[in-house]
Amino acid sequence: MAVSWASADLLRRCKFFALRPETDAETSDTQWYDLLSLAQEHWYGIFSSHIPEVLYGAPAQLTTADSGKTYTFPSSIHPIGPVEVREALDRQLLIPSTDWDARGDYIHEGDLIRMPNNEERIFTDGPFARFITPPDVISASVEPTLNPPRARILLVHRAGAMWAQRGGIRDPGAAEELEQKAWTGDPAVEGDVGIMGDLKRQFFGSSMISSPVSTRPWTRGPFG
Repeated sequence: MAVSWASADLLRRCKFFALRPETDAETSDTQWYDLLSLAQEHWYGIFSSHIPEVLYGAPAQLTTADSGKTYTFPSSIHPIGPVEVREALDRQLLIPSTDWDARGDYIHEGDLIRMPNNEERIFTDGPFARFITPPDVISASVEPTLNPPRARILLVHRAGAMWAQRGGIRDPGAAEELEQKAWTGDPAVEGDVGIMGDLKRQFFGSSMISSPVSTRPWTRGPFG
């Protein structure tokens, strides 16, 4: 049977690795979900630094309320990690800048972007942005959103480590070791590159410009 990696499945795994009974007077299901939510926020931040592609959503249009001086992200969210902004869905990328450098296209200010020098700029059909939306709180009715789903084992081990650290009465070492091996691989196992290595290879070469090479490299000089 396929693993679901849904909320209930993560809760079950947390209790399994922590050696807790299904009905636990010490730690309620709500508290486990709180820990899983904190774990998901933690890993969203790490994924945004290493492999943001797996968490990007579809392009979303930004809106202005001041005649094009600023454009706000949908629902006034603060994106996590890098953001891509385009003039329109079929137009070029805009270049992030600073307020004092008019050579750039926009300044990122949390939940909005601002035009340099506070100038107005109206887009015919845009701008559109791709970004990572902060995750919701996990509960029995709200599913985790870390992708790919198999990576959610990281949430289980991070929640387990934080559970052990509560009050400083348990050793989080076992959970942290499992988390680290899941993320970067087990050095004792040949070829195990972990979730990070696997996903980095999946997107290897993104945005790289191909360059032709001779099929007979020995006929070329050192400078081509």
